Amino acid sequence: MQGGLALLEAGMVASKNVQHILMKNLFDVCFGTIAFWLVGYAFAFGDDTGIGFIGMSEFAGIWPDIVNRDWFFLWTFCTVTASIISGALAERTDFR
Repeated sequence: MQGGLALLEAGMVASKNVQHILMKNLFDVCFGTIAFWLVGYAFAFGDDTGIGFIGMSEFAGIWPDIVNRDWFFLWTFCTVTASIISGALAERTDFR
């Protein structure tokens, strides 16, 4: 999905901004992967004992019996969400 969104965004902007859009999409994927691995999965699916709002266990890939397929599926939605937002901001912001 990332490749398709990157090509869609690159086709919708002026040719001078294509490199900027592709770099922003690459940054979204890289940062989204690290953030979801470190804290995203734990906040969404960790034990919420004591707080009741977000999970406070299973940080940084330390989960008992998660299937990698499930983590990959959830990761794709995490990074695609960031790419959709960056597509809405195309040609309105500058990556510096």
